[in-house]
Amino acid sequence: KLDNTPFSKIDLEYAEIIASSMAISLSNIGLVQEKIEKTRMEVELKTAEAVQKTLLPRRDPKNEKVEFASFFDNATETGGDWFGFVEDSTTNKLMVLIGDVSGHGVSAALITAAVHSFVKTVMLMKERPGLPPEQEGQANIAGSTSDILLEPAQLLTLLNRVVLDIGQRQLVMSFFATVLDC
Repeated sequence: KLDNTPFSKIDLEYAEIIASSMAISLSNIGLVQEKIEKTRMEVELKTAEAVQKTLLPRRDPKNEKVEFASFFDNATETGGDWFGFVEDSTTNKLMVLIGDVSGHGVSAALITAAVHSFVKTVMLMKERPGLPPEQEGQANIAGSTSDILLEPAQLLTLLNRVVLDIGQRQLVMSFFATVLDC
């Protein structure tokens, strides 16, 4: 007290009530902050899920000799699963790619996005120069019409480096790549 008199029983009860109210208020602030953080994380996961779905093929390959059907459904909001196809209509070859990053969540989804981006970049860099406009985007990733894209072993070797570097050896990816000569 300012006048240096001892606290009375009523003073102590009043201080106790104020302290209890403050403790409840602080607890409520903590709960509100947790709710805000949880909501932010849920929004980020939904965004990651939407981005991941854009990485998947928009259509299955069409071929007279082989029939394809695909379906994708995450076990959680987002994860490290991915598949894709690279068609070379000039050689009638098709590369099928399937990958799965260890674990789930945003980290696995980011590795998957990096792998998808890497594969797309490799495809673009190996496209034949001077394609007529109606054939742009049809990748021949080998540079000659007798070879398919990039051989699976070459692609997997490069992807291994990318995943190990990006995942800092904390996340790994199982990856399957094969070439079908249709």
